[in-house]
Amino acid sequence: MNWWPSKSVTPTSMTRRSCTYRQSVWWSPVVAYNDVHAYVAESNHDKRMEWLHALDVVERLHPRAVVAGHKRADPADDPTIVDETRAYIRDFDRMAEHTRTAIELYEQMLTVYLDRINPGALWSSARAEKG
Repeated sequence: MNWWPSKSVTPTSMTRRSCTYRQSVWWSPVVAYNDVHAYVAESNHDKRMEWLHALDVVERLHPRAVVAGHKRADPADDPTIVDETRAYIRDFDRMAEHTRTAIELYEQMLTVYLDRINPGALWSSARAEKG
């Protein structure tokens, strides 16, 4: 997973003015999830650390809204989803380190994130992590 188009592109250079004078929009590939199991099947520990860095960058922009790439229909586009996504990735990484099988990783994540939608993404991620 490549979280930035190139090393020379930064969030500042990607910021563009929108329709009104004092608004700006920054677009990034799917970096935050809103009440949905994150798809981490194509990542490893190092890539998840890059993902956390991307979330840190988004947070430093002090956004008023964060529109998740994947979300339930109802939740607001609140910036708190940055912290929620960060916690999910850290939990997955920690549990991946301390479990032996895909089912064990899947079940441990479900104990913390039972109400999130799309458990298939979690199962795919657990299988990819544990083989």
